[in-house]
Amino acid sequence: ENEDKFYSVVGAHIDASDTSEFVFEKFKDKVTNILGTVTDVHVSEKGIEGIQVGDQRISGDVYIDCTGFRRRLISALSYEVSGKPRLVKSELPPNAAAYLPITEKKQSHDFWTTATAGEAGWMWNIPFENRNGAGYVYNDDNYTKDQAAKELAGIYGVDPDIVGHFKFEGGWLEQPAVKNVFSMGLAAGFLDALDASSLHITFRQIYNFLDFEDNPNEYNRAVRRDYRRIHEYISLYYQTCNYKSPFWDSIKKLTNKQMEDKFIAMYDTDRWDDYDLSGFTNSVIARIIANRIDIPH
Repeated sequence: ENEDKFYSVVGAHIDASDTSEFVFEKFKDKVTNILGTVTDVHVSEKGIEGIQVGDQRISGDVYIDCTGFRRRLISALSYEVSGKPRLVKSELPPNAAAYLPITEKKQSHDFWTTATAGEAGWMWNIPFENRNGAGYVYNDDNYTKDQAAKELAGIYGVDPDIVGHFKFEGGWLEQPAVKNVFSMGLAAGFLDALDASSLHITFRQIYNFLDFEDNPNEYNRAVRRDYRRIHEYISLYYQTCNYKSPFWDSIKKLTNKQMEDKFIAMYDTDRWDDYDLSGFTNSVIARIIANRIDIPH
């Protein structure tokens, strides 16, 4: 067994604030940290040649766009008539989320993150050491903000008025890298919060950048591939859920035969040649299907 192997079938939540503090302290002698808002982006034929942060102009050879849905840097180089980069739109149902402030209500039995089907989507519960975070990812075409807030708040016995809301457009950039700008995280795309897939794909983008810093086209190919695979993976949650409601009933479900064929096709593929096969048998995809049907021997 390779002890240096990074990937694992087990994931764990860490405190983002504590981690950031650790990173900045650990590399304070190697990294200059400038807090501010990008007010202007200076562009040349080679890409971005500098950004303006308040009164300070910052120049570099390569720029990583981590500005979230604003896509402040990549938008300066890649845009359509709308003024925004071209987005490959997701076919996943959710387009909105409701959330509760992280509260000091951790239960003694909370040891892992859960995803629970609701009337118009699914709800998350994330336990930390001394507190919990909760939210509801749903489709607002047939379910109002008030309905989502009431359903989520009712589970935790709190006032619906404290529930926060935001909208999102699922999808990923057709060109997450243009010239000397590489977008990562939400700037590159967002599909669904299920199974912490955004964290996973951001790690993948970091490694893709290290491999393809000098080749934006290869970075684009790798990132697009990752989003397509994650999109297919998350779709299984929706295509196999047995919850009964107008929202869930509107989603076309996979038949037992389709799930059986998908399971066998994944097992037979050569993508596992370089990995321990347990990576497949322990994967959520395999468990989702295996828990729905009897897999033939």
